[in-house]
Amino acid sequence: MINLHLIEEIKRKIPELEKNWSKYEPKFREMKIPAKTVLIRKGEFTKTIYIVKKGCLRLWFDGQGKDITIGFFFENRPSYLHL
Repeated sequence: MINLHLIEEIKRKIPELEKNWSKYEPKFREMKIPAKTVLIRKGEFTKTIYIVKKGCLRLWFDGQGKDITIGFFFENRPSYLHL
């Protein structure tokens, strides 16, 4: 189930979402993603926003054969990439 408190917080920060909630509500869905799944590959673009409900997410890139970690995102903690 989607965290209602989280949705309210997002709606508060993004007035457009609050005004047109009926348009956006169907787009919110919960997904269970297995560990070590790559969400976005090099050269891809996405219109998806991921919210960590349980566990953590690692942001990394391949720096000429090196796996370089940029940051971690944990459940129930705002990211440093604020909305």
